[in-house]
Amino acid sequence: MEKHAIKLINQKKNGCALVCVAMVSNQSLEVVEEAFPTFNGVGTTAKELTAILDALDVLHIVYASETIFMDRVYILTVPSLNIKGGLHNIVASLDNNAEISIFDPVQGLPDKLYYSEDEGGANAVKLLSWSASVEIVSWGND
Repeated sequence: MEKHAIKLINQKKNGCALVCVAMVSNQSLEVVEEAFPTFNGVGTTAKELTAILDALDVLHIVYASETIFMDRVYILTVPSLNIKGGLHNIVASLDNNAEISIFDPVQGLPDKLYYSEDEGGANAVKLLSWSASVEIVSWGND
């Protein structure tokens, strides 16, 4: 892979995702913002991540993605809520409407914080960031 010198571009507002696209595409931020005028996200939701991948496609940037896509199930790596500095794994299911369902193995255990789609439970913490560790592409008995 041929590398180009990456120049640091500072974001002007809460939109780090397009700034990163500009840096890896060797384009100015203004050029990328003009190409994607409706995108102003930070890349933390499934829809925003899909928009980032679309931007990379349009700019002909070849990539390998660990993002999550709709209508799939993943094992995610997340910061542990109960072990300082630790990591934790949860299962996430994303439907075709980008609605996520979270299944955290510590949910229901006494005095344990757990990840959820929202903060509806007493110890629930809304999932905000993750790394997609494993995509489930086939179930064991399919």
